[in-house]
Amino acid sequence: MNHRGKEKKYLSVDTSKEIDVFYPDLNDGKIQWVHYDTTQSLVEICVFNKETIRAVNAACWDATEAFQMIREVSNRFLLRPGMDGYEDAIIRMRSDKPAAIGCSYLTLDRLEQFLEAGELLNSYCMREFGCKANFSDLRKVDLGHKTLERGHTLRVYANLEECHIGVYLDGRILGIRKFDSLQEMNYLALSELSFNDLMQMPEWAVAQHIGMGKKQANPVARIDYLDFRGKVVERTEYMDETAFMTDLKNQLDCGVPLCVVLYRDQNGKTISRAFLNDLDTLPKGLSVEDNPYRKLPAMAPKKKEHEPER
Repeated sequence: MNHRGKEKKYLSVDTSKEIDVFYPDLNDGKIQWVHYDTTQSLVEICVFNKETIRAVNAACWDATEAFQMIREVSNRFLLRPGMDGYEDAIIRMRSDKPAAIGCSYLTLDRLEQFLEAGELLNSYCMREFGCKANFSDLRKVDLGHKTLERGHTLRVYANLEECHIGVYLDGRILGIRKFDSLQEMNYLALSELSFNDLMQMPEWAVAQHIGMGKKQANPVARIDYLDFRGKVVERTEYMDETAFMTDLKNQLDCGVPLCVVLYRDQNGKTISRAFLNDLDTLPKGLSVEDNPYRKLPAMAPKKKEHEPER
C-alpha cells in the first residue's frame, strides 16, 4: 500500500499470469529475456545477443522452435522465491516497461533493431565525444547539447521507444522528427548522425517551430527537474497531456526529484489534477501558471494629453 492507502499501481506487466518479457541492455549489447511461470512461482532469465537472434532466424521457421533454441544456447538462470535476484526480477517486471512482450518473430525483429540502435548510438558517441552513449532512459538518449547566445541551451535526444528525435531549446520542444519504426529510424537517422548537423538547428525542427508559432503554442504542463539542493536544472514542456502523464509517472517511479507546473488555457483552466491520485510518489511541488506563449489582447495606445482625435 502506498502513502495514500491505495494499492500500488505498476507500469507494465501483469505478474498474475505466465508472461515473457524482454529488456535490451544496450550498454552490453545484450537482451534479457524474463519468463515468469505462475504455477511454480519460477523466474527464468535468458541472456543473449544479436548474433543469437540472427542464428535462430537463419535456422528456424517456427517461432516456438526459435525461442527454444535461444533458451538452449543462452546464459540461463532459474530463480525461485527466496533466492537472490528473485524479488528484483519480479519488481522489474512490475515497474520497468519491456521492449517487447511475448515470443514471436515480431519480438525478435524489434529486439534486433534495439541492439542495432545501440550500436549506432555508441558509434556516434565514441566518434563525437570519446565515450559510449547513456542508455539509462531509452526515451531520452542524449545526442548532445550546445550553449547558444545569451545562455540559451539547445539539446537533442533520441527516443528509441517512440521512434523519434526531439530538439529542445531551453527545455521547450522545438521539433520532433517521427519515424514509422525503429528500423526506419536506424536507417534514416541514427546511421547518419553528426553532432555539427544536429547543433545547426535541423530544418525539420525549425519548420515545425515556425508552424507552431503561427498557430500559437499551447503547452498543457511542464516538468521542472531538480538537483539535490532543490534547484531547477532542466525544464521540459508538454503539448500533449498523455505524454506528460507518462513521463511524469516514469520519472517519479525512478525517484527523480521534480516539480510540476500546469498551464492555464485562454479560459483560465488547466488539465484535470486527477492524475495525482494515480501517482505512487508525488512531485516535490505543483503550481499553476499562464501559458507563456499566449498573446495578450492588443491594447489601443494611450492618447497623450491634448492629442487630437484621428
